[in-house]
Amino acid sequence: MKRLFIIFAIFIVGSFSVYGQTYTPMSYDDYSAPLRDYQRAFNRAANQIQSIESTIMGALANDIDEELRSQLNYDYKRLNSISQKLNRNGLYADVWTEISNVRSSVNSHINQYNNRVAGERRRQAQELERQRQAELERQKELERQAEEQKKAGWSGTGFALNQGHIVTNYHVVENAQTILVKGVKGDFNIELRAKVVATDKVNDIAIIKIDDTRFNGFGAIPYKIKRGMADVGESVWALGYPMIGMMGEEIKFTDGKISAKTGLQGDISTYQVSVPLQPGNSGGPLFDNNGYIVGINSSGLNKLYSEQTIQAENVNYSIKTSYLYNLIESALSASVLPQGTAMQGQQLTQKIKLAQKFIFIILCSEEPNFHADKQQRNEAEKKDEKIITSTPPSEDNSPKSQNIISVDKPKCVSTSTGGLKIQKVMVTSTNTILVCTWHNNNQAGCSIDKNAYLKIPSNMRRFKLLKANGITFSPQVTEVMNGTIHHFTLYFEPIPYDTEKFDFIKNDKSIWNTFDIIIK
Repeated sequence: MKRLFIIFAIFIVGSFSVYGQTYTPMSYDDYSAPLRDYQRAFNRAANQIQSIESTIMGALANDIDEELRSQLNYDYKRLNSISQKLNRNGLYADVWTEISNVRSSVNSHINQYNNRVAGERRRQAQELERQRQAELERQKELERQAEEQKKAGWSGTGFALNQGHIVTNYHVVENAQTILVKGVKGDFNIELRAKVVATDKVNDIAIIKIDDTRFNGFGAIPYKIKRGMADVGESVWALGYPMIGMMGEEIKFTDGKISAKTGLQGDISTYQVSVPLQPGNSGGPLFDNNGYIVGINSSGLNKLYSEQTIQAENVNYSIKTSYLYNLIESALSASVLPQGTAMQGQQLTQKIKLAQKFIFIILCSEEPNFHADKQQRNEAEKKDEKIITSTPPSEDNSPKSQNIISVDKPKCVSTSTGGLKIQKVMVTSTNTILVCTWHNNNQAGCSIDKNAYLKIPSNMRRFKLLKANGITFSPQVTEVMNGTIHHFTLYFEPIPYDTEKFDFIKNDKSIWNTFDIIIK
């Protein structure tokens, strides 16, 4: 009825305008056509708004980033404003332009987001590929190091029994074609050959025996080996030679408690201990406060448990000595068991002094001629070696004679202010070797910078550090007891034989830096 009224009104008026166009009706169809066109245009605008709205809402429902979410929310507000104007005022002149602008904005924002996502995926794929390549390189390097390790050998710890027998871990001597014992009677310059005489692979115990004509016995062993169980909470301590390539050949002391009478997964053959143990401690003794050996340390024991091993701080395992008794009784004789009592009733420091001469470095290699090759290398190096000692200049500042002799306590023109002393300098065709001592005066410990170098002042040439024995690289610290003197050795690139003086630089800020070391 309303529509008929509108048509009748238009008929009375005559000419009229619809959406910018003027109509002069001649018939009934002429009156209704503009209205139908208007309705179609209105519906088309509304449908386009609804389509854009669906696109926005569909995108917002996805897991998109905050940038796109913020942009689409803004676009939605603009679209909603257009819809309200359309419903309130009908079609207006700029409606199509405004709808088109919002559509373009939404499409642009979504495309930008898709490009960001695609770019991020490319970066992630590239990063994954980089990590894969890095892992392949790391595996190759580990394989190379393992191969070099086989050639160069590995080390563990062992402790003395009677008649030249030594206890260590089975995994220390496993696959070894050559076994050398170092540190007998405190002498680390001699390496004595040894052979395996008894093993317990299940409980990771091995007994070796020195088989070398230079061996003349251990002397009186100061400790006993306890057969009974240690108690939970009992104080225990260990001696051993961890990571000798980095930490040096000085024996290392650590202590802690018996944490449990069983090991991983309830293993009854081991104690769980809070004593810190590192690679190289394997095979060393675990003492109680009475000076009895109650366990055989096995820092490599977790290898038996593969991926089930749980990494935890200060959690290690020591094999109960009752299993050592079983091995001795089945394969050897009770006469190899020491019965010393010298450690009983002593202070801890005295116990350590008594015990350490009977605890040894065990060197192993898969090379059957490792010992002979090592001897040949040492002899060849001695022939090639030129020993140069740091000496003070003469009064006229001229260097010493070319006939340099070795002195036990060489001096440097300029010494460091940090307790460091350079005891000896040796120059070979492969290394410049600095034998050093450091007096610990209430410090936490010491370390060496990987970027340390030697410098020749006359031409500013630098010679980089290659390796270090007896001291760790920064930021790790080698612990040294207060008031004690620590020995370590640094190996640099070889300086020319005609060098007259050089500087030792740990780093620009170090108090260890030593200048004008006169070597001629």
